[in-house]
Amino acid sequence: MKFAIIITLCLYLLINSAIIREPSIQYYSFKTQKHITHLSMYKERHSYIITNSTPKNSIAEVTYINDIETFGWGKLNVHTYNKSDEYTQSYCAGYLEGIVTYQEISNFYYNLYNNYHKESKLIDKIIAFLELVSKELLSKLSQITKDTSFYEYQLYLSFQQLVGLYHGYNSMSKDNKLSIGKLLLIQSDSEIPELLNYFKYHKKELIQLGDKNYFKRAFGLKSNNPNKAWIKLISHSRCSAFIKLVTDNQNRVTDLLSGHTTWSSYSELIRIYKHYSFNNNTTSLIFSSYPGVLTSTDDFIISKNKLVIMETTIEVIDINLYKQMKLEYKNYVPNFMRVLLASKNAKNNKEWITLFRKNMSGTYSSQWMILDYKIFNKIKGKTLNKVKQYKNLFQLTEEIPNKIISHDISNVLYNKKYFGSYNRAFLNSSKKTLNQQLIEHLYGNKFSYNDGNRALIFKHFNRKIRTLKQMNDLLRYNGYKGNNDWKEDPSKKSPSKGISARFDLEKGYLYELSGGVDTKVTNSSLVNQMGSVVVLGPTQGNINQLKAFTWRKNKDKVYHKGVPKKLSFPHLMMSPDTINGKSQKYVFK
Repeated sequence: MKFAIIITLCLYLLINSAIIREPSIQYYSFKTQKHITHLSMYKERHSYIITNSTPKNSIAEVTYINDIETFGWGKLNVHTYNKSDEYTQSYCAGYLEGIVTYQEISNFYYNLYNNYHKESKLIDKIIAFLELVSKELLSKLSQITKDTSFYEYQLYLSFQQLVGLYHGYNSMSKDNKLSIGKLLLIQSDSEIPELLNYFKYHKKELIQLGDKNYFKRAFGLKSNNPNKAWIKLISHSRCSAFIKLVTDNQNRVTDLLSGHTTWSSYSELIRIYKHYSFNNNTTSLIFSSYPGVLTSTDDFIISKNKLVIMETTIEVIDINLYKQMKLEYKNYVPNFMRVLLASKNAKNNKEWITLFRKNMSGTYSSQWMILDYKIFNKIKGKTLNKVKQYKNLFQLTEEIPNKIISHDISNVLYNKKYFGSYNRAFLNSSKKTLNQQLIEHLYGNKFSYNDGNRALIFKHFNRKIRTLKQMNDLLRYNGYKGNNDWKEDPSKKSPSKGISARFDLEKGYLYELSGGVDTKVTNSSLVNQMGSVVVLGPTQGNINQLKAFTWRKNKDKVYHKGVPKKLSFPHLMMSPDTINGKSQKYVFK
């Protein structure tokens, strides 16, 4: 498609009584293609011009390859150049991304909003709150100057990029305009379940843990059976992650494997893998993502500084904790801004935590794993008894309502050689705040970090994990209908209990069109290239014993506009070098 638009010079657009400063765009002409689009944005006198070529004075350029139907992923490459200040770069980057992915953004928002139809009043309440947040952020954005502190300056760069996305998207979309508040809802996708809990419970009367109808009253579940309640609750939680320190038969460190499997609704499988390179590659990130989302939200991120950043949500069982919180739109900082700030600027995992922990929202209870592969490169080849002096290989941060806790837990890797993450708090201070001991006493050890279903699976297979393929197989693991002779396998008779769950294969109360939807794995060699091996779609088991998921016409009552019909795709290599090129199936060695 070809577009030509004339906009008056020095345009100021009024939104929600705040001024969004939009660069003067006098004329631009370009073509977007169905499969691949390349655009650049540059300044000529007092106007900004968008073109399919790449002039020498480009401020930003994007390449978007839409391989969603054939390989499961779109691929987006964004570069900005220091031909202008960082705020102009961020705006142009967002603007171009909004243009090339506008259809995917429209579909993703349509599915996201409509699939919460049972909670529509609460979702509208969240959007209204986010509209107030956006007004406040726009006001603060207009006050940014060269004298602003480094932290504030970098924080609002992320919001400036969203403003650009807002303008770019709406310049293309005729019938489905989105406000900045609605785009903030997309940024908050994985946070929505906890925002819903906050708006439900923060003003309600206490519901005591141990109440015989606790799960019904607190979460609206049909069953008060703790084990069934737990499985139902984690169907809305996000993700499994695993870290493995590999040693040889002489106990010398040889590799560090890390990987992540996202859990979500199948309706969200309009996926885009993104590479952001800002300010002449001063900062560079690559991450699994979604249309219109400026960070990962899975989360799985690799930075230029050899940091691997992963996250899984923490399930909050004691809903009374939300009564201790009060969200204020004037002070609320969306999580994507904190994540993007920390991931772009941190040189090591301690810096990442220092930057991230400021302005916590309290409504994204999550466990963040930050691995510094620069430290790994120092210990590679050494025996384990000589590496324990090396700190900060592995920093863990847990954010829960009203608290954020961080610790260097490198010794956990040195001693156990692995770490698993699966929606339970690990740090003792987090457990205490979450009333974890009482919860386990009342409802059983399946609610614990050490004895949950995925904890048992990770512990059982840990010693067998030495290669990238084995790591991938573990994170895709589901023993349902398999030939595994491990009798205690929690997923053997229940597909919802695998590392990569399949709730769509459950029956009755536990049935949902959700579960593990992707896997990303990397190792020390790939991190040096900012690379990972990725695959999209619900697991089919390690021996392909589970059928691929296919949408059924008129039977699956879930909005899934723009999602491929059959969710079965090959593995791909994703790195800054491959994301611009033709997608090719990756075969493990």
